[in-house]
Amino acid sequence: MFELRLAWRNIWRNKKRTLIAGTAIGIGLAGLIFVDGFMDGMMLNLKESATRTWMGDGQIHAIGYRETLDSKLTIPEAGKWKSRLERMPQVKALSPRIVLSGMANSAYENRPVSLCGVDPQLERDVSEIDENIISGKYLQKDRIGVVIGDILAERLEVGLGDRIVLTVTREKTGELIQELFTVSGLFHTGVREIDRNFVIAPLSKVQSMYGGGEKINEIALQLDPSLSREEIRDFWSSFPREVIDAAGWKDLLPQMRTVMGMKGISMAVMSVVIFGVVLFGIINVMFMSLFERLFEFGVLRALGTTRARIRKLVIMESFCLGSIAVILGSFLAVVLLLIFSWTGIDYRGLDFGGTTFARLLYPAVRLRPFIWYSLGVWVVTGLIGLYPARYAARLNIKDAMKKSL
Repeated sequence: MFELRLAWRNIWRNKKRTLIAGTAIGIGLAGLIFVDGFMDGMMLNLKESATRTWMGDGQIHAIGYRETLDSKLTIPEAGKWKSRLERMPQVKALSPRIVLSGMANSAYENRPVSLCGVDPQLERDVSEIDENIISGKYLQKDRIGVVIGDILAERLEVGLGDRIVLTVTREKTGELIQELFTVSGLFHTGVREIDRNFVIAPLSKVQSMYGGGEKINEIALQLDPSLSREEIRDFWSSFPREVIDAAGWKDLLPQMRTVMGMKGISMAVMSVVIFGVVLFGIINVMFMSLFERLFEFGVLRALGTTRARIRKLVIMESFCLGSIAVILGSFLAVVLLLIFSWTGIDYRGLDFGGTTFARLLYPAVRLRPFIWYSLGVWVVTGLIGLYPARYAARLNIKDAMKKSL
C-alpha cells in the first residue's frame, strides 16, 4: 500500500507530462470502445435493414426457387405449411407472397418490375412497407390499388391516382396477361433495389393473374426476438430439406455473414495499432521519469531498499498511469457514445455488403467493450512497466548518484 501511494505521488510530480500521456492513451482507448460500439450498431442496423424492410428473419420456398427465381416453383401444399408455421411458437408473424417478374406500363414509360402479391394485413407484421408509405395509402384487400416505390413512380412518370398496366405470364398457358391498376400509394424504403423495382398488390389479384388458386412461392417469417442462437438454428434445421427450402436471413444474404466476420478482424488490427501506441507512450514516459530520478533511486538503494521494492514501485507507477488513461478514455467514450446514440449517424441509402442502410445508425452502448479494452490497457501498461522497472532495479548505486549530480 505504501508503494502504491508513493507511485501515485511520483507520477504527479510532473503533472503536464502525466496528463499528456494519459490523455493520449485515453483517446486511443476511447477510439477502440467507440469503434466497437459503432461496429456493433452497424451490424444491427444492417440486419434490421435487411430483415425488417422486406425480407423478414427468414423465408420458405420451394426447392430450387432461390437459385432460379422461377415463378413456376410454387410451394407445395402451401396451405398446410402456412398452418404448420402458424402453430409454431418460434414464429411471431408470417406473410405468404407470390412474386412474379413482369412489366409495368404507364401512359409515358414502361419498366420491368417485380410484382409482389401480399396479404395487406399479414404483411404489416413482417415488413415495414406500410410504415414507409410517403404518399397515399397502403394496400386495401381486394381493391385494384397498388403501391410502388418512389423511384419507380418517377421513372414511369406517374403519381397517386394514375393508372398503370401490369403484364405477367400466366403459369400454365404461358400467355401474357394484363391488368389495369391504380397507384394508391408510394413508398420509400431507402433500399434502391426495392424502391425502383417493386410493385406491391393484393395477393388475391396477383394469384388471379397468374392462373387462379392459392399458389404462393414465398412465405416470409418474423421470429420471436427472445429466441437464442441455438433455438434459431434448431428451428431452421427442423424443416425437411428434401421437401422445402427454409433459410434464415444469413443464408439468404451470405455476403452479410462475411461482412459480420470482418468486425473481429477490423477490431483486432485496430487494437494492435492502439496498444502499440500505448506501449511506446508508456515506455517513453516511464524512462523520462526514471532518468529524472536516477539520484533518488541511487539514494534508495544506498539506504537499503531492495531491488524487488524498486521494481514494484516502477510497475505501480506504470499501473497508475494506465488507470488515469482508463478513466479519461472511458469518460470520453461514454460522452461520444451518448452523443451519437442520441443523434445517430446518417448512412441511409449507402450500400454496404449487399445491403442498404435504411435507417439512422446508432452505436451500441454495452458494458463489455469498456471492461475488456480497459483490462487490456491495464495489462499492457503492467507488462510494459516491467522493462523500466528492471532497468531501475539493476542501477549501479555509485553510477546513479554520479549521473544525477
